[in-house]
Amino acid sequence: MELAVSPDRKLYIDSPKDQDARELAKLLRLDLGRAILALASACGPRVASASCSFWSEFGRAFLRSFCAIADEFASSVVAVDPTIIARFSANVPNILGAEYIDADYLRDVWAALSAHIVTELEDFSGSPRRFLEQNYPDWAGVGRVYFHLAENTADSAKPFAFLASYTTRVSDRARLQHAPLGSILKQSAQKTNTEQLLSILRPIKEAAAQSELIKGLVDSKKIYGPLFLSTSEAYRLLGDIPVLERAGIIVKLPQWWQGKPPARAKVTVQIGDAKKGSFVGLKALFKLQVSVTVAGETLNEEQVANILAQNQQLIKINGRWIEVNPDKLKGILAKWQKAQLLDQGGVSFIEAMRMLSRSSITKSEKQVTDSDAGSWLDFTAGKGLADLLQSMQSPAEIVNNAIEPVLSNSLKATLRPYQYHGVKWLALISRLALGGCLADDMGLGKTLQIIALLLLERAANPGKASLIVVPASLLGNWESEIQKFAPSLKYKILHSAHASQTEITAFAPQVEQFDAIITTYKLCTSIAWLKETNWNLVVLDEAQAIKNPAAMQSKAIKQLRSRASIALTGTPIENNLTDLWSLYDFSCPGLLGSYAEFKSFHKDLQSSNSYTPLRKLIGPYLLRRKKTDKDIVKDLPAKTELKTFCLLSKEQIKLYRKTIAEMARALDADNSDIKRKGVILGYLLKFKQICNHPSQLHGDGDYEYSKSGKLLRLREIAEAVAARGEKLLVFTQFRELTDILAAFLAEIFGKKGHVLHGGTSVKKRQQLVEEFQSDENIPYFVLSLKAGGTGLNLTKASHVLHFDRWWNPAVENQATDRAFRIGQKRNVVVHKFICRGTIEERIDLMIADKSSLAKDVIETNATKQLTELSNAELMDLVAIDVNSAQLNE
Repeated sequence: MELAVSPDRKLYIDSPKDQDARELAKLLRLDLGRAILALASACGPRVASASCSFWSEFGRAFLRSFCAIADEFASSVVAVDPTIIARFSANVPNILGAEYIDADYLRDVWAALSAHIVTELEDFSGSPRRFLEQNYPDWAGVGRVYFHLAENTADSAKPFAFLASYTTRVSDRARLQHAPLGSILKQSAQKTNTEQLLSILRPIKEAAAQSELIKGLVDSKKIYGPLFLSTSEAYRLLGDIPVLERAGIIVKLPQWWQGKPPARAKVTVQIGDAKKGSFVGLKALFKLQVSVTVAGETLNEEQVANILAQNQQLIKINGRWIEVNPDKLKGILAKWQKAQLLDQGGVSFIEAMRMLSRSSITKSEKQVTDSDAGSWLDFTAGKGLADLLQSMQSPAEIVNNAIEPVLSNSLKATLRPYQYHGVKWLALISRLALGGCLADDMGLGKTLQIIALLLLERAANPGKASLIVVPASLLGNWESEIQKFAPSLKYKILHSAHASQTEITAFAPQVEQFDAIITTYKLCTSIAWLKETNWNLVVLDEAQAIKNPAAMQSKAIKQLRSRASIALTGTPIENNLTDLWSLYDFSCPGLLGSYAEFKSFHKDLQSSNSYTPLRKLIGPYLLRRKKTDKDIVKDLPAKTELKTFCLLSKEQIKLYRKTIAEMARALDADNSDIKRKGVILGYLLKFKQICNHPSQLHGDGDYEYSKSGKLLRLREIAEAVAARGEKLLVFTQFRELTDILAAFLAEIFGKKGHVLHGGTSVKKRQQLVEEFQSDENIPYFVLSLKAGGTGLNLTKASHVLHFDRWWNPAVENQATDRAFRIGQKRNVVVHKFICRGTIEERIDLMIADKSSLAKDVIETNATKQLTELSNAELMDLVAIDVNSAQLNE
């Protein structure tokens, strides 16, 4: 490939023969600067022709000049280097058009190169250096200051060698070429190249401003030549690496430091195994063993004394360098050796868990660990404890050969693999009397896993009854599941629908005749003997019912006595971490400390912006599987969630605006905090009602369909569902709307569906569910959110519609999961109605925030309460955007 210059001073390719030559020829016609830079970055060690080599080297010379000033570049031109122009004009090879290549022509080509770079930078969002990294990666390291630290094995008195260098170019083999920093500065000063000089000195100056070591080397001018560093100086340099890198300096380190610092000498507290056979319950005691370790290897007393005596941060031991903090090591070692002597009886399982998770919940724990600088202190579990914790967090690895014979003889169901692992996990925490939370997604069979556990408990602890506490609406579900899957299980339902009040009150002496007693949360607050009985297990279904620790119901439940406690919930966190604390205060009392201690612990987590200690602490006692994981349930169909935006009718907009004005006047009144909260909640409810239908606020019963954008949108969706012969669930939080929606849907489907709300009896609910599941002529089911949101299997529906939004995502998701659960053979489409330009659209953003809260801890920062917003914030929240909300008729 030959490049030539025409008489009119145009660079071109003479007779391009291959594809590469034709592409370069085209590029030369379009953009001279881009073409030469492409040639410079693409050519190998030496190109075939002298002309290609000449222009490639000229482009590389330009790149070297640009790289030298890239970090300082802020102008509209890369200045011409006269020495480069003179060198190339004096060495033009014997090529076609050589007579036209002079200093002026080369300056014009340089200008074309400069113009191309400046144009590219204008369209590039990053820095010039970042531009080089993306477009000319081999050249990104040119024009950079490097610090090289190497081990000097020839002289132990001078253990480290140091050199500051500057990269000048890329070699023919695409390798960076370094020169000592001092010589480069001298050359730049001699050439009076001020811009390059400033570019070289800038990172040195920035590093010296933040590093005492570099400042000293600069002031003494030692940095400009090779020198030796002591171990303490090398350690200071290693510690300053983040500062140096922020200043733009590239640090090259010894091989043993590459990728990560050397191993540290740490105090390791091993939490040994409890005495054989003695580990039962949260109060089991474990011995402490304190030592000094390096990368998991224990140092002997002589080695520890040696590293402490040297009083150095970097010490070579057994042929490798280790990092040591002598003062910190001495203090931590003394403290924990003293703790080992004081805790002759050992520490409890809860204390051990907090140590291993680095969760300092109580004040005494903080006094032990806060000053210890966690990076110099490790907690490890002895083999037995480590194996146990591994099993608890990996249920598939649990070995329990006693389970299968019991289940094969008594359980009338084939457990899915993950359900079988769940049963093994439940059996393990029950045997160890630890307690825990089974937090599988809705529909993954938590009830079936507990029924299997009850069969195992009957075999292991005969004559000991377990107590199952459920919402009243789920009594029928539990009865049906037990009869179906474990008919041999002896159970008794304590509820007014199944026994008289006299029988319930006097039932205590008969408890031992049953394997399980099933009752409700409400009865647990009123029947004294339930709290006085020593149960084998206490299991809470829909355990989020105790999320409020101050509620009478929660307090009553926590007074129940049992060998182990298990919480079942698909939503461990509904609103904030208080929910989680209350669940674990029941299932693993003491693990998360008192409520006050946990609140303080939560603040520490927020300030550190890391919930890792909490996740590690609760991890062994939390088993959560999600049905969106295809490895868990391969045959469960997909769920598609859609935000369905609705517009407002003229009547809705008029009423919405009027209500905004009324709210503004009410907020301006002189209200107490309690009264103000009532005003806010009242008006927020009104806005929700308006978004549904004006008549819901007026209470006039005139639900003209055309006056509601939501009803018009519902008609469109329902007509499409009816046309496909599919079934639809519709949820609303307002009981008064259920019959209105049912009548509306009856017109669309041409047949009646079912309605369920808080007034529907428990017996009637089960009948409605069974009919919906079995009768293809029942096309829809309208449910109030709270009554129909839990415990129902409605897998015949392939569409779920939330007519109005509940401001708690966990409650909404529970309702959706009535259809999206095991047994569903169809894809499920979820429609969530949102009136655009209204409070509903803004609340949708808050719902997303709450969802992220739960995900961050289970897989957190509570949403600001609406009643705590200022008047201005509230008015912004409820403001209407008419352009977005107006329904076009």
